[in-house]
Amino acid sequence: MVEFKVRKGNILVGIYLNGNKGNIVLSSGIPQFLDKYHPFVGQMKRIGYNLFIPRFMGTYESDGTFNTRNSAESIESAVKLVRSGKGTELFGNTELKWDNNNISIIGFSYGALPALLQREIIDRTLLICPFVDLKYHLNGGNGEDVRKTFEFIERAYPHIYRLNASEVIDDLSKISLPTKKDNLIVIRDLSDSLIPFDEIELLKKKYGARIIDKGGGHNILVEDNLLEQLLAGR
Repeated sequence: MVEFKVRKGNILVGIYLNGNKGNIVLSSGIPQFLDKYHPFVGQMKRIGYNLFIPRFMGTYESDGTFNTRNSAESIESAVKLVRSGKGTELFGNTELKWDNNNISIIGFSYGALPALLQREIIDRTLLICPFVDLKYHLNGGNGEDVRKTFEFIERAYPHIYRLNASEVIDDLSKISLPTKKDNLIVIRDLSDSLIPFDEIELLKKKYGARIIDKGGGHNILVEDNLLEQLLAGR
């Protein structure tokens, strides 16, 4: 399995071309890096979907600094790349082409918020174990304390995630969720202690999101058959 690397503006996108069923843009969790050995990458090959993994601005090979607004812009850039149906891979400086029909975004954990905020028109958005609202994750909220998470990332990954934890939290506090989001599917795990039930209910009430239960805890993996059905719009 080969990961092609393509630059779109100031972001780097890792690309796995697996077939013609459709295209997935992954808005990943943090800290998270998916190489060709990751089970999710293998799953995309198994079910025949092309996978596009943008490195958020301010992370890994992408330019800039990290914040949530830049993360949403990174997802938008990746969607535009997918829609173009082509890109120049950096190793051989050759052109790649793919079928640009059927574009979905999968947002996992932190990545659910940029997936919600991005403004490009796509076929569907799947949020897995989604973090979307700071109020559930600070000051006694019953979700993961994200201040501690970002402070840890700042200490442990200073060259990989170029961020200031306090500035990221301040940025998150000013984020307003979009008023409308069509074709939204939320996949939760009832044993997930990091994402509270109320956060899932917010998405259901605000967007009429379809709620699906899975197992495995706070994890990106969903059963093949279920994922294929959801990506096919069933």
